Amino acid sequence: MMEQDIRWEQRFSNFVKALYKLTQAVEYVRHNFIGEDESVDERDLIMYWKKL
Repeated sequence: MMEQDIRWEQRFSNFVKALYKLTQAVEYVRHNFIGEDESVDERDLIMYWKKL
């Protein structure tokens, strides 16, 4: 019996984990450095990331 190729499942799982970590980081920055009602753009994230 041939083994089923599960590489795509592993890649997708890693993608989901990375996306979750990124989401948590954005929420942390928003909560700790920016008001909840303010928008966050890429420049803000880079600026606050460098402050960490």
